[in-house]
Amino acid sequence: MQALYINKGNAQRAAKDLNISKATIYRKIKAYSINTNNVDRMA
Repeated sequence: MQALYINKGNAQRAAKDLNISKATIYRKIKAYSINTNNVDRMA
């Protein structure tokens, strides 16, 4: 969540920052039901 917040919801940039594949971050987003549209609004 923090990586997504830092990257304003951009999953590809967050994956790069975390040094994981795009597929992995998308799997985790789905598994944890994360809405990437609202991540940048979180505090």
